[in-house]
Amino acid sequence: MSRKHPGADEYLKIGDFADNLTGTKADKERWVIDNAGRIGTFLILALPPGDTARLNNWPSKFEVNAQQKSRIQDMPCCLAGRPVVSDRLRKLIEQLSPGAAQYLPVRIMWRGEPIGGRYWVANWLRAVDCVDWARSTPRIKSIPPVEPAFLEKMEIDPRKIPATAQVFVVKHVPTTVLCTRKFRKALDDAGMVGVQYLDYE
Repeated sequence: MSRKHPGADEYLKIGDFADNLTGTKADKERWVIDNAGRIGTFLILALPPGDTARLNNWPSKFEVNAQQKSRIQDMPCCLAGRPVVSDRLRKLIEQLSPGAAQYLPVRIMWRGEPIGGRYWVANWLRAVDCVDWARSTPRIKSIPPVEPAFLEKMEIDPRKIPATAQVFVVKHVPTTVLCTRKFRKALDDAGMVGVQYLDYE
């Protein structure tokens, strides 16, 4: 494996990596958007994959039914690449990385009753063009790269990442959100539950 640029290992993928949108009818999993519509259709309209633009068409009532009450955490699930975050996680992200996301209100329901606490869909707004294309391996060979890009192996060039970028979407690879180890440590020190991290390769 090729050697990383100095500092490249300081970045991690952040999010919820469980497949929360699959299951069977026996799971009694139900997603409700204004009491109508399928979540797939809604996400295509309101949460386009890879778009880091601010959303202005968010419904006044957005509810998500939890599959298990015990899974309600600071990052309980992810919708079209955007994590659902607790109010205390939202405040910490805003403190660590102001302007990194737009926060869209969501209620988490359990058996018809709302779970206590406030939750938000974090719509990431900051994209950083930091892929090292010469050292990455795309699934589809295309120069310039198609967008969005799907990579077998991704290498980043940390020299392209502003020092102020603590959490951000990788431009051209919109399903990947990176954070610094410093950012992860701050979340760990604050006792955030349910946030997952992976190596970005």
